[in-house]
Amino acid sequence: MRREIYNLKDNCVNVSLTEDIDTSTFSCGNKDIDDYFHYEALFYEKEMLSRNYAFLTETGADIVSAFSLCNSSIDMRYLPSPTKNRLQRKIPNLKRRRSYPALLIGRLGVNEKFAGLGVGSQVIDYIKCMCISSTNRGICRYIVVDAVNNLKIIQFYIKNGFTMLFGSEDDERTGSGIPHDATLKTRKMYCDLRLWLSSHNL
Repeated sequence: MRREIYNLKDNCVNVSLTEDIDTSTFSCGNKDIDDYFHYEALFYEKEMLSRNYAFLTETGADIVSAFSLCNSSIDMRYLPSPTKNRLQRKIPNLKRRRSYPALLIGRLGVNEKFAGLGVGSQVIDYIKCMCISSTNRGICRYIVVDAVNNLKIIQFYIKNGFTMLFGSEDDERTGSGIPHDATLKTRKMYCDLRLWLSSHNL
């Protein structure tokens, strides 16, 4: 039986992570992501390498989800021709560039206690709305993510409007300068915000 969706808008407040927020008990089940929010997030913030946010329950007792964002880009020079053509055909000729501004989701985790309740998808929608808000001074065409390379995570991002940047793992190794016999721990994915806006009539 499907569990009821946990509504972030009604039950949580979104805040920037600060020293006053205890992240030590946050666990999403992925050690790398947990360790980042336990030990590294504030260092990255201090060094101006990322901004870190959390959805807290109204009482502040739990971090329902935590995520980090930073500036990035999609560099067309390293993409295989099919991917480059797929991206470029959606942009007028006179506006085409060597790279396009993007927002990188560096880390995104959902508290295991709230898993399976639609929280992750709501966080993705929140990030998309941040990008298109008139109060956002940073402009980007794309959201990008290095998604953990397992089927469940890949399918989650596909469900939320993301596409593989590279058509195959071999293409990604070549484009990223990774040895061909190396295991890819992550896959590069992107969401075109212009298309997302059009599909939602925004």
